Amino acid sequence: MNAKKTTPQKNRRKNTKAKAKPKAQGTAKRRKKTATVTAASPRSKAKQKLIKATCKAIQKHGISDTTVERVAQIAKTSPSAVTFYFKTKKQLLLETFKWLTAEYLKETSDVSRRWKEPRQFLEALIRLYFDPKFSRFDKVSVWYAFLGETQARKDYMRLYDKAGDEFRRQVRESFTILCGGGKNDKAKPAVLGLGLEGLMEMYWQELLFAPKGLIVKKPSPLV
Repeated sequence: MNAKKTTPQKNRRKNTKAKAKPKAQGTAKRRKKTATVTAASPRSKAKQKLIKATCKAIQKHGISDTTVERVAQIAKTSPSAVTFYFKTKKQLLLETFKWLTAEYLKETSDVSRRWKEPRQFLEALIRLYFDPKFSRFDKVSVWYAFLGETQARKDYMRLYDKAGDEFRRQVRESFTILCGGGKNDKAKPAVLGLGLEGLMEMYWQELLFAPKGLIVKKPSPLV
């Protein structure tokens, strides 16, 4: 009699455990599905969208008058979404400038890797600066906005010096080779490099302060 009574109880326990397994499997499937959705929507895309919106805000309002609310309005999102990725306005501005600096270094480094011959490298570098995708008004305005912002000057100068030093190194090395490895006393690679950098800066300033009167033509080959 006891054996007959215990058998159904054991069977019920087994059935309960058997039924619990599919539920656990279903939970695992939902977790996998959630992970897949998260992987398809990386945080970097949302952050990059906000950084680009910050560039437009600085272009229109300047650094001091750029607010989280204005960035959110341009990005067509909520201010809370901006502060989710960037806790403060200072962090948002600094990350924006870091992104611009990294993009600048990537573009100039790509030119350096592609063109090994010094003359071709310098010509390609000039053409890069005349490329509207590289020298965009909103990007250039951010560069100069940070230069004039005393509160962000230390962070700006640290990042700007990193980009500037790499640019000068590449240009100076190219001019050194073209000048015969420094054997020509009349040609000073460092001076020539600073001259080219000055011309680039003048072009950016003209683009920033008089964009309507600026006529961009295809640069002539270097002589």
